Amino acid sequence: MGILTIARQKKGWRDLLRAYCVEVDGEDVGKVRRGETFRVDLPAGSHSVRLKIDWCSSQTIEVDGEADTLLHCAPGGTALTALPDIMVFTDHYITLVRG
Repeated sequence: MGILTIARQKKGWRDLLRAYCVEVDGEDVGKVRRGETFRVDLPAGSHSVRLKIDWCSSQTIEVDGEADTLLHCAPGGTALTALPDIMVFTDHYITLVRG
């Protein structure tokens, strides 16, 4: 069994007061707010992880449940890309990367 840790950056104005839903294998397992860290135990095997807010999300990252994994997230884009991000590039609205 491994631990998945998701750390959300404190900076940025987008989604300042809103939480991102954490999905593992398509199921909601919790939320992460600005400046917070979220942790969840993962069973052995391969798992897909993504973050969601409304109809927008991050890209999906595959993680191994047998190892501890650190991911960092933040609002994606800039003030200039906010409208295209919520209308066209919905799976890039949140940035999710390995730490």
